[in-house]
Amino acid sequence: YLGMQMAYIRRPDSISEYDLITNPTSYMDYMLEASPMRRAVGTEAVNIISYGEPTYQSTHMDNLGRQWLVLQWDVPWADVSVLAYALPLPEGIFVMSVYDEVKDIENGWNTDMPYLTDFCIPPYFGTVRQWNEYLSLPEDIYPRHQLLADVDFAYSPEDFLMHFGKVNVELDPEIVKADNTEEDEFCIAYIYERDRKAGLKQTVNAVAIATNENTNDYHYFQVMHVKQPASSAARQTRDHYRQMETQSSYYNGEPFADGQNTYCYVIYNITDTSLDFLSLELQGPNRIEDMEKYRDSVLDALGVNR
Repeated sequence: YLGMQMAYIRRPDSISEYDLITNPTSYMDYMLEASPMRRAVGTEAVNIISYGEPTYQSTHMDNLGRQWLVLQWDVPWADVSVLAYALPLPEGIFVMSVYDEVKDIENGWNTDMPYLTDFCIPPYFGTVRQWNEYLSLPEDIYPRHQLLADVDFAYSPEDFLMHFGKVNVELDPEIVKADNTEEDEFCIAYIYERDRKAGLKQTVNAVAIATNENTNDYHYFQVMHVKQPASSAARQTRDHYRQMETQSSYYNGEPFADGQNTYCYVIYNITDTSLDFLSLELQGPNRIEDMEKYRDSVLDALGVNR
């Protein structure tokens, strides 16, 4: 967009969430590797390997209650600056940056980039360890995004609970084989709702966990709160909701095999305006009996009667 770069940078295991946030070179050096800046030295053009420490640092709170890190570097050998807006996330960081003349930074980008932050829709995904680091950051280092302000997350062989927005789940960790915080992956999904003050707000409406991937003990678990689409929504969207609401086809709560894995979709808590959707998956085809046990254990824990 008009010469601006956008990058989603996955955090290496060697860098902590704290270091990522407090040390801008940890991610801006990656930006330089992807899109080198060159400086003429005599008759040669050499790549700049680091911006060094920023000459200006600040923060920006967007309309959705997410704090962005604002950084600027003045390039000493030219009348240009680098301006970056960075949004820390569980798995890494999303960065918007631009390299331009100082006058265009000061009179244009300083207004454009804060405006653009409201329209960024990043994924909230990562390993359990990454999530634990992200959610445990002190408020004075990096405050939680508004949609994560009141969440409660515990994941270990002794405790498994997820309280996110419209989704509240507490299970026996053995049900989903929750025992590997380094590799097991967790993600959330969110919807946009009207808000009197901000116009829009984000609300978590789904959580998902994948454990022991690429093993015979792989378990997938997702809970989603689904709102009834408006009458003005696309027909395909309304038909899909109707299929879920009537529990037809694959949404009848019975296990089925597809490809190399076994699945089960359960609809519950049906009201006039919404429903809840449970999605389960096991490694291996035709594991019908195993899936029935998995399904029943999860539904019992959720307090759902079939």
